[in-house]
Amino acid sequence: MKKKTLLSLIVCCLPIALLAQEKVDLSIVNRIKAEAFQNSKVMDHAFTLTDLYGPRLADSPSYLKAAEWAVETLKGWGLEDAKLEKWGTFGRTWSYSRFAAHMLEPQQTSLVGVPLGIKVSRRETSANLGLALVLAMGYYFLTVMIGWLENHPELRPDLLLWLPNLIFLGVGLWLFWRVDRH
Repeated sequence: MKKKTLLSLIVCCLPIALLAQEKVDLSIVNRIKAEAFQNSKVMDHAFTLTDLYGPRLADSPSYLKAAEWAVETLKGWGLEDAKLEKWGTFGRTWSYSRFAAHMLEPQQTSLVGVPLGIKVSRRETSANLGLALVLAMGYYFLTVMIGWLENHPELRPDLLLWLPNLIFLGVGLWLFWRVDRH
C-alpha cells in the first residue's frame, strides 16, 4: 500500500516538476503583447464581418460578400491559395434588408426583432404564428401583472420585472434546442 501511495504521489508531482524547469523568454512575451495591443486588427475584422456584412446564412448574398472579403484579406496577407470552394448543397437561402414592427396600443413603441432563417412548410406557418402570438401575449401579461405589484415593495417588483425576460429566455433556448434536435 505504501508503494502505491508513493508511486501515485510521484506520478502526480512529476508534471509539476517538469513545468517548473521551463524558462520563459519575457522579451518574446512582451513582443507578443505589444503586437496584440498596438497593431491588432481583430476589432476591424470583427466590425467588417458583423456590422458591414451582417447576418450570413449559408449561400446568402451577405455570406458570399463576407467570404469574398475574407479571401481577398487572406491574399493581402500573402496566402496565395486562398479561394472559395463549393461544398454540398444548401437548399434555399434568403436575406432581408429591412424589418420593422411597431406596437400601437396600449402605447406606441417600436418592437425589436429579427426574422429567423428557418424553413417552414405551409402547415407549420399557422402553428408558428399561433406560437408567436401565445409567447407575445404571455410576455405582455406577465409584464403587466408584475406592474400591478408596484404598491407592494416587499415583493420587490423591481427584481420581479426581470422574471418575464428570464422565463422567455428559457423558453427560447428550449425551442431552439428542439429545432436543433430535429
